[in-house]
Amino acid sequence: MYKRQVEEKAAFHWQHDFRRRRDGSYSVFDNGAGVTKERDYSRGLVFKVDEAAKKVTFAAEYVHPDRVSAPTQGNFRELADGGSFIGWGQDPHFTEHAADGTVRLAGHLPLDNQSYRAYKSEWTGAPRDQPALGLRVENGNVIVDASWNGHTGVARWRARAGGQPQELSTTVEAARTGFETTLTVTGTPEYVVAEALDAKGTVLGTSSAIPVRV
Repeated sequence: MYKRQVEEKAAFHWQHDFRRRRDGSYSVFDNGAGVTKERDYSRGLVFKVDEAAKKVTFAAEYVHPDRVSAPTQGNFRELADGGSFIGWGQDPHFTEHAADGTVRLAGHLPLDNQSYRAYKSEWTGAPRDQPALGLRVENGNVIVDASWNGHTGVARWRARAGGQPQELSTTVEAARTGFETTLTVTGTPEYVVAEALDAKGTVLGTSSAIPVRV
């Protein structure tokens, strides 16, 4: 009797990650495939349960743009702003959706991998090693490529250069532009050091002094 009152679009198969949402509805990652394949694609499914009437009704679905089908694993989570985040399990994609289902972020791990769960959260990267830099000479100037293994506190980079590691009087700064930031030091000094700066200009870390090889 209960099963006959589940709307066809609300039915799910080989599911993962059953959750109650803030508005009282429920969500599940509907694999739609497993030992048997019941749907052409997997989805994040939202449905409502009327316990008194013993009735389940479809509310919304969230679908990957490529209609991914994941026979195993996967998850579907509501975000604080009303959007949702989906990990597509055996097919190692992840998507972030706006409240209306629009995809606002899509990515994937190496495709020969799998992902049991995928989450979105605030993350702070603070590597234990020193900042790193690569040097090359172009047109009589030193090109500095500075990075620090994804440190999230770095806002700017400063390159200091001079004739000795203890005498680095020339300085050049640039805003961080990604995992690696490039700065140009005029001329060809003997040594260069890279300093990672936070938004207030505080030095977070310093590289070793690297000799310039012309």
